[in-house]
Amino acid sequence: MVWGRQWFHHNDQIGLSDFGIELEHNVRTAQFDKCFTLINNFSHLCGSSRSLDATTVFFLKRQINRISKLQKHRFCARKLQNSFKLRIAFIDFWNNFNPRSSPLYGLFSQIMKGKILLVDAHDAPDIVIGSCFGTSIRELSHSSATHILYLGENLKPNYSLYDYSFSFEHNHYFGRNLNLPLWFLSLKNWDHENDPYLSHPLIMPELICKFQQFNRVNKKNSICVVANNFPPARAEQIALFRSRGIQIDIYGNHFNPVIDKVNTMSKYKYCLCGENSWSKGYVTEKLIHAYHSGAKPIYWGGVENEKFNMDEFISLDEDNSNLPTVLASISQFEDIDNRPKGSLLPQQKYLKKKNRIETFVASIINDLYIEKLHA
Repeated sequence: MVWGRQWFHHNDQIGLSDFGIELEHNVRTAQFDKCFTLINNFSHLCGSSRSLDATTVFFLKRQINRISKLQKHRFCARKLQNSFKLRIAFIDFWNNFNPRSSPLYGLFSQIMKGKILLVDAHDAPDIVIGSCFGTSIRELSHSSATHILYLGENLKPNYSLYDYSFSFEHNHYFGRNLNLPLWFLSLKNWDHENDPYLSHPLIMPELICKFQQFNRVNKKNSICVVANNFPPARAEQIALFRSRGIQIDIYGNHFNPVIDKVNTMSKYKYCLCGENSWSKGYVTEKLIHAYHSGAKPIYWGGVENEKFNMDEFISLDEDNSNLPTVLASISQFEDIDNRPKGSLLPQQKYLKKKNRIETFVASIINDLYIEKLHA
């Protein structure tokens, strides 16, 4: 499920239908009477032509509960003005996930100036943030919360189960999706607890936004790979390197486990790093960690040329077609030029990205909740 591009049936995207788009526009503009009229008309139209499928029923039930709650917020605005805390629940994340150590918690906490409350998904949350590592979200048909999907994986968002999404995709899906790739969340962008389960602590943004001068002279004359999965592209890369007599040192949970992968990579001149699948813009923490280690990254993934400084790493083609050229350039392990050619990510681009993320999230909170408190 995790590595498929789509984890739902294509007919399940009711949230992106004309009805779903118009409904959410009315929600964001607090036109609640229009919302209920739309739902009634849609239900009658569907009922006259066919029985409603389970996905549609789920969507309609949840939207009715959600809109009713938002309408109640508006009527109780003055009473709530000074005491309101945004109730947030996290659901369907990976094992050992700690919400308080999540960058998403830090993001919402900063925007709300600390006025957030972590609750269970069944304890009347205002916002439910879910991911793709479970199916508990399907049990929340009676939820009155706004559902936000976080996808760090190479998957498309689902707008039947969720109202908004944070993903690597640049498609904004009619204002529903925020481009928030995993590489950005590997940086210390907001204040929150350190996650003890991370393979490396969050990196301060200035360490990739400013010129770095790495000493690679006395590093190992071999290439390291730190990975737990070996998709075909990565297996092909390793095999081709070894066929040319280049030593590849492999680390991972199933063989040669490491406590801090960045520290391990720092002992090498080169690090072969890449994603488990390829899509344009799908870039995780792997490139950031390899660069931060001081090793020269040999990276396979849908990296965007206009965002990153391509001189700071070696980019492999999707089909590995430029791999022989890369092999020829590093086969003798000559000392790499240590002079910085620039930062991996120019600071201006980082700040613009951070501001865009905060503005998107603040607009959702403001439209759905905060403006109601000042009505």
